[in-house]
Amino acid sequence: MAELQFDPGQPLRWELPAGEEPHRLQRKQGKAKVLEMEDLQFHRNSAVWLPDHGECHEAADGGAAGDRVTGLVVLEKVFAQAAADPSRSLLVVGHTDTTGEDEPNLYLSDLRARNVYAFLRGDRSGWVATCVERSKVEDVQQILHWAAAERGWDCRPGPVDDRLGPKTRAGIEGFQREFNADFEASVAVDGVVGPETWGAMFDVLSAALAARRGTDLAGLERERRSLAFHRPAAIGCGEVYPIEGSRKNDYRSQKNRRVELLFFEEGEAPAPVGGQGDCGLCALLYVKGSYDFEPIPCDPAPSPTLLRAYLQLRLQGPDGGWRPFPEGLAVRVLYANGTEQVRLVGEEGRLDFAVRRNGEAFTLRVDGEEACYYACDADGQEARAVGEGDLGALEEGWKWFRFPPGLGLDGGAWEVAGAG
Repeated sequence: MAELQFDPGQPLRWELPAGEEPHRLQRKQGKAKVLEMEDLQFHRNSAVWLPDHGECHEAADGGAAGDRVTGLVVLEKVFAQAAADPSRSLLVVGHTDTTGEDEPNLYLSDLRARNVYAFLRGDRSGWVATCVERSKVEDVQQILHWAAAERGWDCRPGPVDDRLGPKTRAGIEGFQREFNADFEASVAVDGVVGPETWGAMFDVLSAALAARRGTDLAGLERERRSLAFHRPAAIGCGEVYPIEGSRKNDYRSQKNRRVELLFFEEGEAPAPVGGQGDCGLCALLYVKGSYDFEPIPCDPAPSPTLLRAYLQLRLQGPDGGWRPFPEGLAVRVLYANGTEQVRLVGEEGRLDFAVRRNGEAFTLRVDGEEACYYACDADGQEARAVGEGDLGALEEGWKWFRFPPGLGLDGGAWEVAGAG
């Protein structure tokens, strides 16, 4: 009797010796670690992964709405896992439930996998393309709610109802304005989510992921380049391999609508079978007993707890008088976690920006090259911000001085009052 063993990660080719004794085929079970992105991070019939689910509201008592595993938590865990074990290769696998037809479901599962893969790789245009091809209004509404909670932006769209009404258009315009201010961009403020605004959403999501990783966008780009992907890197398995409701048609399931992120040790990854494409890989992965999938735990993330802060900024000018900061002056707000916002001073020196309820430290900086000097006339009736190159052109009698480069408040110097 001959005993043969095959590896599920390799094509099945062998020769059996002739003889009368029976042959026994023994299959070696492969191993992989798996992260699940269930339908909490996707809307039905959409390929866009969501950074958070629910409407990101704060609880009625003013506290956090509850810790939960979000899309950002799962993707941050991808980078943590890759950093802890860089020898493993990563495969992104999309799935659907059994509602709808087989072929459209197969294509949707592939789009979802490519959407997640493009974001992990930092492929902005690829991510935008999948969003444009298969997205819904409720995806946009969800991301707007998240941005309002995460960054303190004025962009809430009203309820997540998949309707492009006046509130949603106003929320989109708010997002576009806030993005232009914080990212020094020039996205059209038109209330329309096309490729340009999807690209802005990619940038905001990337900045949030970088902050979760404790780095900046350049550091995140280095981490993205270090990810080792399987070839192919993203595949769709359609509705064929459900977690629940096996062999049930038209079975709507949140668990089955998912993207799985599979990490393989060296030599354990499935090898494509010639001519069978994604379907062949899916069969190698999910035929019962082929692989032992070890779940990677994800710790829930605290809900965003941002508040809107309003300051009136005044300074003592060169003539000794107190005046508000000039309207339109750009001020950078730097937070202890490394993120920042750029806000413009409003009327009477008013500056509004987001702060976290836990009272973390922040610093205000006025250190731009274009307008970093304060000038006023001899009578103190007129004042404005000017650049260094404009100082020589000031009228006779005008006085000026340079803005202080930074104004800081540490975590113990301010507190939330009257909120709730």
